[in-house]
Amino acid sequence: RIFAEYCNKVLGIPESHIRTHYNVTYGELLDAVEDIKSIALAKRGDLDVILYYAGHGVPDEKNGSAYILPVDADGKQLRLCYPLSELYAELGAMKANNTFVFLDACFSGSERAAEGMLIPGRTVAIDVDPNEVEGKLVIFSAATGEQSAMSYDEQNHGMFTYFLLKKLKETKGNIELGTLATYLNDNVMLESQLRNKKQQMPTVIVGAEYDSINWKKLRLTR
Repeated sequence: RIFAEYCNKVLGIPESHIRTHYNVTYGELLDAVEDIKSIALAKRGDLDVILYYAGHGVPDEKNGSAYILPVDADGKQLRLCYPLSELYAELGAMKANNTFVFLDACFSGSERAAEGMLIPGRTVAIDVDPNEVEGKLVIFSAATGEQSAMSYDEQNHGMFTYFLLKKLKETKGNIELGTLATYLNDNVMLESQLRNKKQQMPTVIVGAEYDSINWKKLRLTR
């Protein structure tokens, strides 16, 4: 909800161009992705897409792949969860000018706020192969595949989301993504260690249609 407000009031995106979904079921998650694809089709790909997700993820113990956990699934039946690889494939196939993804979630099976696990025994390190991400996607994740995405209780946000919103407000989105990535990495790593005594290092995965440099010059606003 807060990120949607920032998209409107800080980034200047019209409300009619913003979709919000809360406590989504598996079916609602599929519908949300189809909605984005339909808009991209209507625009013939001439658009930028920003997708933000805050919630839980679960791993596949057998192959180390990652899934988004809908509210109507418990993670034991992965066929009822949404594969990250499928999300990236759907977004990449839209052929949008740019697609920016922000994931405030972890996919190792850890809970955000405590020492516990969403599913006992699920302590799997997720290893996403950047070469498998097609299209013009820049994916910011709150933590590496084996870490938890921690909360920032005093601010009522995830640690990653708090610093993301802080920098967006300071710059109104007029910041190069390379600079944003460095800012998130430095501040989340330090604050998580100071407050939670846990390592949390945000990561960036870049789609195949960018080289290692040109994505860093992109901005959320023009």
